[in-house]
Amino acid sequence: NVVAAALWIGAVLPGMRAAGGGAIVTVGSQLAQSGGTGNVSYIASKGAIAALTRTVALDHAGEGIRCNCLVPGAIETPLLRRSFARAPDPALAERRSLARHPAGRFGTPEEVAAAALFLASDDSSFTTGAILPVEGGWLAG
Repeated sequence: NVVAAALWIGAVLPGMRAAGGGAIVTVGSQLAQSGGTGNVSYIASKGAIAALTRTVALDHAGEGIRCNCLVPGAIETPLLRRSFARAPDPALAERRSLARHPAGRFGTPEEVAAAALFLASDDSSFTTGAILPVEGGWLAG
């Protein structure tokens, strides 16, 4: 996760510098903020993306390049459904995950896309180095 993010950030920086600025949006995970069990490599790599984001933001703010990180919660996707299916009791796994979301539901890809669009747009022109949760209250609970 973090190696790929660092490589593509390195690839886009020259063009952003030449253009006089730009916006980078990385994707972490709420698990990197809250912790979790049984998924150490994934959670650690997503936490490293948050650190990478903040460092890139500080290193390049003076060049007009912003870098922010989305941290989605459980989003209603085929990947989420496959993760539940791997559990010994898929229905129980889903109920437990849902119970961690005070909003009472899983997020949608469209909700994550809207947050990414905000961070990539001029509407967030004074936002850099932010970690934006899109997780239905998971981190507040």
